[in-house]
Amino acid sequence: MIHRGRSLAVLAVVVLGTMSLSASRVVAKGYRGGGGGGGGMRSGGGYNSGPSAAQQQQYAANRARQQQINEAQTQLNDAQQKLDEVITKYRVDYEKTPEWTQAQEDLAKAQTAYDDAKKPVLETVHKQQDYQDAIATKQKLAAELDAARNADGPVDAQKMTDLATQQMAAGATASRLEAAALDADSNVKDAKAKLLAANTVVQALHQKFLDSLKGNADYASAKAAVEDAHTKLVAARGGTPAANPTAGAKAAPAGSTATPAAPSGAETTGSKTGNGGDN
Repeated sequence: MIHRGRSLAVLAVVVLGTMSLSASRVVAKGYRGGGGGGGGMRSGGGYNSGPSAAQQQQYAANRARQQQINEAQTQLNDAQQKLDEVITKYRVDYEKTPEWTQAQEDLAKAQTAYDDAKKPVLETVHKQQDYQDAIATKQKLAAELDAARNADGPVDAQKMTDLATQQMAAGATASRLEAAALDADSNVKDAKAKLLAANTVVQALHQKFLDSLKGNADYASAKAAVEDAHTKLVAARGGTPAANPTAGAKAAPAGSTATPAAPSGAETTGSKTGNGGDN
């Protein structure tokens, strides 16, 4: 009887403990669950309810701002196109003036004379052993660089960097030899001076054309439209307008060499000879 009583007591304790554990799990489940049923802590308008009203307002504001930027950019593009059309209209007439056509002819003749003066000097340089060695080294390194680039397996970045550096150095050596020879030749120096003088004349006439547009009503109107569109675009982006948004307008006469680079022995020979420089 005593053992039976103890057994019943133990059984009662186990049953009560199980009931308590089940109740705890039910309560815990109530806190964790309950999506659409509304009984849980995360039900209804909980964590997964989507963006808040403030977030939605911010999204709408961002979309509206981007729309303003797009419209302002389109307006600026249209205004710039109209300005270019005005410039082209008056540029065509300017290119027909005697002083402009004569300046262009003089510049072309000076360029030809400069190229002719360089030719025999460069031919002599290209026959020199140190120049030929530099070109041969450059070509050899170029082949090695291509082989390393196309090789199977992982690319050796350090090896490719070293080869490219050596290749550039060999090309620079060839260019320096050409430039030194050109700078030492009196005929080349004289032709170069005449080319620079002819270029200066063209530059002055180009500036004269730009100055002539300042008093032109069509140009003034188109330029003002560009500046206004630029101001609106900057405001839409939340910045400060530049001082002169039309400074880069395409005002150079078409087909001209109004702004050529100053002649340089090394730079010019790189494209003319097919040996030095990066070729």
